[in-house]
Amino acid sequence: TIFFGGWKLPFGILQNVVILGPFVLLAKVLVLLFLFVWVRASIGRPRYDQLMSFTWKFLLPLSLVYMFITALLTIQFK
Repeated sequence: TIFFGGWKLPFGILQNVVILGPFVLLAKVLVLLFLFVWVRASIGRPRYDQLMSFTWKFLLPLSLVYMFITALLTIQFK
């Protein structure tokens, strides 16, 4: 997850100006949406077989390793 600080400006700038909150949040959301659309338009759409290959060869083993590590940490710190 990405958290950009909600309605607050970075580095504590203008913390006491409450009226800016909604505009700051709107600006952050619009920048993030622009970045998503820009990246999506820049990268070509993968074919179905490429997605399936990526899922089976990378995501499934990664998730199994993550589950194994989580189980080990749960047992260790229980």
